Amino acid sequence: MVAKIAKPAGQPVLPAPPKGGTGGAKPAIADPVANWRNHVTSEAGTRVHPVTRKVREHHGIDIAVPKGTPVQSVKRGTVVFAGEQSGYGNIVEVKHEDGTLTKYAHLDAINAQVGQQVGAGDVIGKVGSTGVSTGDHLHFEVRRGGATLDPRAYLEGSESIAAVDPGPGTSYAGTGGGGSTLSLGGGGGAPSALSLGGGAGGGEAGGVGNNGSGGSYVPPMDAPPPLPADFQFPLDLETLARALGVSVEELKKSLPYIVNAMKEAGITDPNAIIGILATVKTEVGNFQPIAEHASGAEYNGRSDLGNTQPGDGERYKGRGFIQITGRANYREYGKKLGIDLEGNPDLALRPDYAAKILVQYFKDRGLDKKAAAGDWTGVRKGVNGGANGMDTFMATVNKLTASARQNTA
Repeated sequence: MVAKIAKPAGQPVLPAPPKGGTGGAKPAIADPVANWRNHVTSEAGTRVHPVTRKVREHHGIDIAVPKGTPVQSVKRGTVVFAGEQSGYGNIVEVKHEDGTLTKYAHLDAINAQVGQQVGAGDVIGKVGSTGVSTGDHLHFEVRRGGATLDPRAYLEGSESIAAVDPGPGTSYAGTGGGGSTLSLGGGGGAPSALSLGGGAGGGEAGGVGNNGSGGSYVPPMDAPPPLPADFQFPLDLETLARALGVSVEELKKSLPYIVNAMKEAGITDPNAIIGILATVKTEVGNFQPIAEHASGAEYNGRSDLGNTQPGDGERYKGRGFIQITGRANYREYGKKLGIDLEGNPDLALRPDYAAKILVQYFKDRGLDKKAAAGDWTGVRKGVNGGANGMDTFMATVNKLTASARQNTA
């Protein structure tokens, strides 16, 4: 259940940020859209989903305003994702200096790029109804580590921002020390065949927050391993990041695990590699393993998923680069990887295990061979069961293919 946050007594109502121009100081917290308080149609908390009609957690607030209304970053920060995500439609994500991540979903247009520095009140998009949506509105949510925060309290400037849906474990992303650096490529001369940087790298070690529901603990990770020097793919890290629409730093945290998993599985065909990378982009957007946003309660009693015990739906909801779901799948992939996934389902959030699950899934279903043959529809249906996310998948395939051809021309 969601703890309702009372508005602090005497809390001032912030004015809308200044329109146009650069004159005048912008507020520390800006409105996501002008006059949002009068247009909230759905608060954060448990609700009946307006499309699926199932009871689930709503992790943000919905603000119904006309299509094309400017959407503004609420705080200064860096754009870490700008593109399409399943369910969210067109979305912009901004990482802020206080460690929070704000999300602006269902946009009609995106006016931001990954890596762009934005200030409070800067326009980053326009309201629309893309993704799973019943009409024009902005879905706004706030995250920090493994918790979903109360977006209304955040916007009201409360000094104590309460968690709406905190994860039961702890974040294992480089806390308390800055993390080790990572070199993506050769030691200093010519880059490796993958061309992912030739000198010393600069990324932080880490991964994602534990956002699962099983109560298990995701152990801390060491720095990602170096990429295998003999791995062949004709794109440097910067070009690959641009084609995937993610930041170089985010890519450094997960790519080595995916590359090593592909190498161990003997996947070397360029099209198969493109198919796997495009799948990750389509499924999780920012290339970090995630837990399914919904509680998983809808999977309770699903014997086809092996959910025969009370609470199995929540415990074995989707996690990883692709969303393996159900007790039976956690048991199956745990045995194949030699780890107790059934007993510790949140291990699927570790990027090393998430990468191995992803690649094993491709091999088990022959999706690497379909990709090698250019059967992109077959690849997407093999992952999703239908055409959901096909536009994002194909756009990513085309970008990666065009970049690779240009690099080898």
